Amino acid sequence: MLHIERARLREVGCFRDVQLEFDPRWNVVLGDNASGKSSLLRILTVAAHGQFPSTIMGPDLIRFGANEAESDIAFRGDRDDVGGLGEGTGTAVFTCSDHA
Repeated sequence: MLHIERARLREVGCFRDVQLEFDPRWNVVLGDNASGKSSLLRILTVAAHGQFPSTIMGPDLIRFGANEAESDIAFRGDRDDVGGLGEGTGTAVFTCSDHA
């Protein structure tokens, strides 16, 4: 099973720079409309699967006014459970840019 331990999002969605810590058992993400819930879930999907499908990591994830976005996700466990890269502990760093 994959456990996301923490996530740092920089210039992602509505987040300028935020660090999130996750409980290993259960987490609930609540917020108003346009508060970043979907952006967070999209980034966590990329970390879990270890790939960059354009429908998930695209320029629309970049915060308005920024040129690029970056996420740093710390995880442990087995990403094979979700079609990913195997077991271990590590950090997945993803950057997307509005440059062609």
